[in-house]
Amino acid sequence: MREKILNKNGITLIALVITIIVLLILAGVAIATLTGENGLFARAKQAKIQTAYTNAKEILNLKLMDINAECISKGKVCTIENIYEGISKDSDINIVMYYTSTVSKVKDGIESDVNKINNLSGIVVQVNKYEEYSFLIGKDAEINGVMNSNSDEIDIKEFLTIQEFEK
Repeated sequence: MREKILNKNGITLIALVITIIVLLILAGVAIATLTGENGLFARAKQAKIQTAYTNAKEILNLKLMDINAECISKGKVCTIENIYEGISKDSDINIVMYYTSTVSKVKDGIESDVNKINNLSGIVVQVNKYEEYSFLIGKDAEINGVMNSNSDEIDIKEFLTIQEFEK
């Protein structure tokens, strides 16, 4: 009987320990790949943020092109006042504040009558779906700056150019 037990083939304790060690090493590599500064989860979060910014910028650019095309069809040069009027009619984009040539800002009670607004030098807008970004539209009727809208106070000096923001 004793001979039968000794002759059986099976997994030895050493083979089992080596298998467990290999599995632990693979699990450690997998966890390191998923987490950490450059892990899969961190890169997915960065991609989500980048997509939200790109979508907001694209929606605003499409609106600006639409307003510009409307001005051209009427034979006028598109001005910041035209941009203000067009955006104020849009339900997808909010005017947060605007700046006059004296760099005074008006936050509350934005005028509904565009004719009362003189000397506009900048408009700060946010796309409704992506309110974490504020965009500054300048006198040239183009996006001149962007910033993260993490605070209630928006200062024109905090805006970065598109190139600086996208770095």
